[in-house]
Amino acid sequence: MPPGRVPAPPGDLARRAMSNPPGMLDLAVFNGAAWRAAEIPAVNGHGTALAVARFYGGLLAGGELDGARLLGAGTVAAMSGGEMSAHDAVLDAEVRWGLGVWVDHDGYGMGGVGGSLGMADPALGLAEAYVTRQMGDHARADAMDAAVRAALA
Repeated sequence: MPPGRVPAPPGDLARRAMSNPPGMLDLAVFNGAAWRAAEIPAVNGHGTALAVARFYGGLLAGGELDGARLLGAGTVAAMSGGEMSAHDAVLDAEVRWGLGVWVDHDGYGMGGVGGSLGMADPALGLAEAYVTRQMGDHARADAMDAAVRAALA
């Protein structure tokens, strides 16, 4: 693999999805000023782990953070409620989706390219995030999530 490239996911459909828009697997593009300034839904959210966890904490508080309204209660309900379940051909897995996030038995959230994660667990009142400085899979985020949950048990 050439230096500065992110490993392409297995499967032709996943590879095509990860190259749309072009440059998504090129670290020079991915970390460049133009990419960070662009508004590309579901692809280029940027933030620290604290900022991402605070965002999900605001969702747990009904869409409010530090006295400011982030999202309306109806939008938070649509995010966290799960609007549809289906086989995701890109992920090659059965997935339940809310409005912009996956939803499962222990909350809702979203993983990112390279292994980052942000999520909320309403049952535990838990908002958490893991942001990596190097590209990889989600094994570290999954281990962090498991350790946090074990500590709360």
